[in-house]
Amino acid sequence: MNTKYLKELEMLLDKLGTADILHYLGDICLEKAEHVRTNYQDESLAKEWELCRDAYDTLAVNIPLLP
Repeated sequence: MNTKYLKELEMLLDKLGTADILHYLGDICLEKAEHVRTNYQDESLAKEWELCRDAYDTLAVNIPLLP
């Protein structure tokens, strides 16, 4: 495991909070879905990315609010 990335992620977690990071991950998944849909016309894979987005958003809403 790359400790550099762990440190960077920890700093983001401290700065943004858990819910915001989960929402951002969801946003990235949605962008990936649109990219796959537009560039590869793979609706099945795009829907998988959208399911990931939904899961991140659900987690963000239901986790205890941490700074």
